Amino acid sequence: MTKNKTKLTIQSFHQMASLVSVKLSSANCLLRKSQVYPLIRSAQLIDHLEEEAPALTISKNAKEESNPEFENWLNNDGLLTSWLLGTMNEEALSMVVGCESTFQIWRCLEEHYLASKKEQELHLKGLLAVKRSDGESLEDFEKKFKNTRDQLAAIRKPLDDLDKVFQLSRVVESRYQPYNLAVLSKAPYPTFNQYTTGLQNNERDL
Repeated sequence: MTKNKTKLTIQSFHQMASLVSVKLSSANCLLRKSQVYPLIRSAQLIDHLEEEAPALTISKNAKEESNPEFENWLNNDGLLTSWLLGTMNEEALSMVVGCESTFQIWRCLEEHYLASKKEQELHLKGLLAVKRSDGESLEDFEKKFKNTRDQLAAIRKPLDDLDKVFQLSRVVESRYQPYNLAVLSKAPYPTFNQYTTGLQNNERDL
């Protein structure tokens, strides 16, 4: 069991909860997860998503005593559970009937919404291979590309920075070929931010 001393208060809980504005539904589970998971991790409460509750009692000097970790866990998990339930639509709530902890809710949602991760991974990687459509601005295309790779990260299949560079270079038009040849022919390769900035500069010059 991951041990942490973090204790949520009502005030700190509401400050954290205000950072997530997306209401959970079947259509946005990946986006919601990409918001919630890092937030709970930053609060050092990731064990609530990944592990069951600590034992109610512990053995000490051959005697059973109350586990001091359990009371703190109970406080934190109660607030996290209330938050998750309060930000779901009716469809999502129906999926988690009977769940009594953050861990149970999270696992239940993953089983329903993220069960076919391999199929989702293949689908999302297929979207990354789609070239920019006629009339679509480079800015809009890059936003769409970012949204797809964010969804990959949400199912724990992230692209590393160099993969993102070469994947995007394959789907921009041939008119960017001179730029691609100039920056991708040999190492050191640009970061993804450097590469997209260069694309935008080329867009203005074309």
